[in-house]
Amino acid sequence: MIHEIWSPSRPTFKRLRFKPGLNIVSVRRTAKASVTGKRNAAGKSSLIDVIHFLFGANREAGSPLSAPELATDVFEMTCDVGGTKVAIIRSLDRPQRVVIEGDTKPWPRSPEINQETGEISLSIDEWTDILGRTFLELPPAASIGVGEFLSFRACFPYFARRQRVSGYVDWRRYFIQQRPVSWQIALATLFGLDRDGPLALFRIKEVDRQKSQLEKLLKSEFAAIAMPSTARLRINVKKLERQLVRLEGQLNGYQVVDLYDDLVAEANTLQRSIDELTNANVLDDELARDIAAAMLSEQAPALPDLVQLYKQANVVLSPGILKRYDEVENFHTAVVSNRRDHLKAEATDTDQRIEERKRQIVAMSVRRNEALEIISSGGALQQYRKLDSQLATVRSQFETTQRQLELAEKLDAMRSDLKVQRAEAERRISQDLIERRAIVEEASLVFDEISQRLYDQPAIFDIVADKEGLNFKVEAPEIASDGIKQVQIFTFDLTLATLCARRGSWPGFLIHDSHNFDGVDGRQIALALEIAAERVKELKGQYIVTMNSDDLEKAQREGNISFAEHIVEPELDDSPTGCLFGFRFATADDPLDRPIGAPPAEDT
Repeated sequence: MIHEIWSPSRPTFKRLRFKPGLNIVSVRRTAKASVTGKRNAAGKSSLIDVIHFLFGANREAGSPLSAPELATDVFEMTCDVGGTKVAIIRSLDRPQRVVIEGDTKPWPRSPEINQETGEISLSIDEWTDILGRTFLELPPAASIGVGEFLSFRACFPYFARRQRVSGYVDWRRYFIQQRPVSWQIALATLFGLDRDGPLALFRIKEVDRQKSQLEKLLKSEFAAIAMPSTARLRINVKKLERQLVRLEGQLNGYQVVDLYDDLVAEANTLQRSIDELTNANVLDDELARDIAAAMLSEQAPALPDLVQLYKQANVVLSPGILKRYDEVENFHTAVVSNRRDHLKAEATDTDQRIEERKRQIVAMSVRRNEALEIISSGGALQQYRKLDSQLATVRSQFETTQRQLELAEKLDAMRSDLKVQRAEAERRISQDLIERRAIVEEASLVFDEISQRLYDQPAIFDIVADKEGLNFKVEAPEIASDGIKQVQIFTFDLTLATLCARRGSWPGFLIHDSHNFDGVDGRQIALALEIAAERVKELKGQYIVTMNSDDLEKAQREGNISFAEHIVEPELDDSPTGCLFGFRFATADDPLDRPIGAPPAEDT
């Protein structure tokens, strides 16, 4: 239990002393109070922040403890930890360590002792580890794996909810953004149920979420076309791999030839010249054959023997005629001779041309072959770049397709495993509830006992397995009451405290802010306080609640009961000196944007 809370560094801080059982931290309205009737700056919620800070919470933004006026304040609390009464001291300007005064020998781990000063201190991690093991019987922090959502700070807020983080909105959550896996594991641990089932289901859901992200990623790769099957992707990978190997082989042995294009042009020019010379030789060969044939057929024309002919005809030719005949014969003979000489010269010229061309063809062929040999040894730089570009394209396609295949195969594996794993996790949660049915029934019975005292139509509490994992359900009665949800949170927290206390794993107290009774009528508040007082007396613990004095007076009046003996001394009030810290400073609830006692400015 908590015995005292004060500030050794700030004399104006109200030193609050608590007793076993019901403790009401009341805030009276003074004549100087704001006409708005608000008492947000009195320190009711700040008290719970101080308690959280002393039990290892961080100095949070938005908390009154983050105010610059309190930058060096020190807070101290005496309470029972691990069966011994100790003083806990923590400073806002040195929040990394907690100083302990008292007997710590029964604790599961020994604090650090300063050999020079004898001061006993712990780091925050060491301190919360001790609190988790002594208050809630948690396993050592070192044995709790990363991502298991279990720690003292994950469980303690169920015994001290805070309005600033919307702790009175849902009985399962102590802050508005708390993830389901966080409250499932914390509550499973506090109720004495198996926490591995909800954790396994959460991890399966995370894998399922990753699968959905992979599906989106894979679909984005095929935004314009239908996504191919895994088998088709495997075929595409093999085809691209073969292309990749072929192109890499070509490039690995590729040599860039200098002036490659010039050599190709020269070889082509030489080939054309060779072809032209060859064609010319073919024509000259035909000419040579024609000349040879002509020379064979070129004979002098046969002239008739005119002398003999005339003699037979008894005609005697004159000498002049005979002379003329001889001249004609000689002429024909000379013509034939000249023709033969011309054909012979023409044949000689033709043979010479043919031989010259042959020599040119041989020389050109040698040069052409040299150029072709150089060309065949490598390639042009342009061709190399073309092959390299093709290789880069194919490699990019291969890597993209291979990534798509890996994603598709991963998705296939996930699809085949997730359904089985999820069913197994859900079965495990259901089986655990069956095996620990006694705990569930006890929780339902305690909740029903408290709820029946508060309303004629009690709410029903049950712990069930559903598609989300482990659920802590409250079925509210159909009652026209604005504060029904707040009463359900009160009932749930007192039920949880009861079961934890019966197992010997609770801090020894339950703390509620006045906001827990917003909208609740006076009679129900009185009943709730009475039930809490009876319950914590039975559990040998404390119920600490902060309340405005007029709400308390209404509860006493409508419930026909007095709680005066349970009011914590000194009683706070809403004056600057009567609040918890003994002075006013700006907070999120009270920014001090107007003089004390002045009405708030109207909204514009």
